[in-house]
Amino acid sequence: MDEKEAYIQELHAKFDTLKAKIDKLNAKADEAGTEKQIEIKRSIQDLHEKRRTIEKTVADIRAAGEKAWQDLKSDIDSAWDSLEDALNGVESRCK
Repeated sequence: MDEKEAYIQELHAKFDTLKAKIDKLNAKADEAGTEKQIEIKRSIQDLHEKRRTIEKTVADIRAAGEKAWQDLKSDIDSAWDSLEDALNGVESRCK
């Protein structure tokens, strides 16, 4: 397996972990009061939007040549860091 495919597989594993964390957040939101539930659900929607943006870039990586995919990798790494920061923020508000 080449480096690009390994990176894509790593991202898919991260997506699976992200899904599990979002599922937990949804469960906590369902247990929260109305106002808190709305806040959490909005934050979860933002997380989904960030994830979709990353997924689109992953699709671009599959089609990209060697130089281009390295540039896209940098973009994804930055977007993923932003997504994790947002996720951590939502998780801390749910405690």
